[in-house]
Amino acid sequence: MTDNVKNVVVVVIDALRWDRVGVYEMENNLTPRIDSLAKESTVFEKAFTTINATDPAITSIHTGCHPKGHGVHNHGSYITQEEKQAVNATTQFPKLLQKNGFYTGNYGRVLGRWHKSGFDRYPETEDTKTRLSEWLYGTSEYLGSVASTIYNAFSPTESNAVDALVSDLSRADQFYGFLHLLDTHIPYEPDSNSPRQYREQYEADEVSLTELAERYPEGSWTSEQCLEWNEQYSDNADLTTADMNARYDATVRDADAKVGQLVDRIETAGELEDTMIVLLSDHGESMTEHGIIYDHHGLYDQTVRIPLIVWLPEETASRTDELVQITDIAPTVLDAVDSSANLQSDGCS
Repeated sequence: MTDNVKNVVVVVIDALRWDRVGVYEMENNLTPRIDSLAKESTVFEKAFTTINATDPAITSIHTGCHPKGHGVHNHGSYITQEEKQAVNATTQFPKLLQKNGFYTGNYGRVLGRWHKSGFDRYPETEDTKTRLSEWLYGTSEYLGSVASTIYNAFSPTESNAVDALVSDLSRADQFYGFLHLLDTHIPYEPDSNSPRQYREQYEADEVSLTELAERYPEGSWTSEQCLEWNEQYSDNADLTTADMNARYDATVRDADAKVGQLVDRIETAGELEDTMIVLLSDHGESMTEHGIIYDHHGLYDQTVRIPLIVWLPEETASRTDELVQITDIAPTVLDAVDSSANLQSDGCS
C-alpha cells in the first residue's frame, strides 16, 4: 500500500459491461482513456456487484455491506419503508470521512434519499425539476426506462460535473468525490460518437426490434419498450439489435472520454499524485443475452460481473484474479486515506 492519500475519487459508470473495457483483453478500442489509466493501476479481473439494481448497489459501495446488511433489496419506488429505516441506521463511509475533515461531494446522477448522507455537496433536490426526476425514478416499469433521461436533463451535465468535482478537489485539504455517469444506461444516448461505426460486428446476428416485440406478450414491458425504441430512434427504418448494440458502444466511448477529461483535469490541477481513483460500474447490462432485452435483470456474468480499476499514486501496476466485490471498496478507501484517524465502518448486521 502506498502512503496515505488525501483525495479519493470514485467513478461509477452506470450499467457499463466489463467486456466493453479494453483492458479486459477486449480488442474493441472503446475505452482508450480507461485502458491508459489501467496500465498504471490495479486491474481486478474477477470483480462483481452485489445485486443487479442501482439503489442497493450504490448503497453497497458506500456501506461496505451486502443488501441483507444495509437493508436495501429493491430499487426506486419498490423500496419499502422498512428498507429505508434499515439503511438510515447504517453508517456510510462518506459520513466517516466528513467527520474526519474531508470535504465530500456527489456529482452527476441524482439518487437522493439516504444516498445524500455524508455529502457536503449534493445536487439540489428541492427544485421542481429534480423533484420531478426523483418522482419518476422507478415509479413504474415503463417510466423507469426513461428515468435516466430525466436525470440527464435536469441534473448537471457530466461535463459540468467533472468541472465541479475538480474545482472542489483543488480547494479542499482532503476530498472525497463520487462521480456517477449515466452514458451507458438505457436509452443509450450518444453525445459525440456516431453509433454507425460500431454496427458491423453485430450484423450477422441482428434481429429487428419489431420482431423481438412479437416474441413477448402484447402489452408486456419488453414488447412495449422494443416498439418505443424503434419509434424513437429508427428514423422510419426498422431498428435492429445491431443498431442498439452500436448505440451502447458509442456511449461507452462517451463515458471513456469523460474519464479521460477527469484524469487530465486532476493532473493539470497538480493533484493526481495525491489522489486515489476507483473506477467501476454498479452492475452490467444484458444486450439480449438470455432473453433479457437491454436491461440488467438476472444474475448472469453480463449483469453481475463489473470492471474495477484502482489507481493509487506510486503503486505498482498489477492485475489480480482475486475474487472481489463492490463491498470491498469502503474498507479499501478507509484504509488508503488516513489510517492514523482510525476510520472504521460500523460493519454490517
